[in-house]
Amino acid sequence: MATHNLGVKWFLLDSLRSGRKDLEIRVRGRYIDSIHEGDTIIFNGREQRRVKKISHFASFDSAVTGESVKRIAPGRSRNATISFLRELHGRQEQRGVVVFELEMLGPPMAETGG
Repeated sequence: MATHNLGVKWFLLDSLRSGRKDLEIRVRGRYIDSIHEGDTIIFNGREQRRVKKISHFASFDSAVTGESVKRIAPGRSRNATISFLRELHGRQEQRGVVVFELEMLGPPMAETGG
């Protein structure tokens, strides 16, 4: 099992920490396609999650329709979530979309001081 590092926007981090956000949407690409079920993702350098399941979709619209928007972007509407994703990724959506179902692995990692 491999470990991968990804970042999430600040407004989604609290939902990820609390466990309300347990689905992560990404555009397909070499790095994202290297993530497999059972792998660990470390978000923003400290939030560890295990990839429980991976689903593939043709677009953000089909991903948000096929999954629960409450689990992707808690507190945001379906349309607001799709708009945000399209603003963030632009035309890259055409490569396809991956949804990672995540599960908590324990407390956040300790921050490293400098």
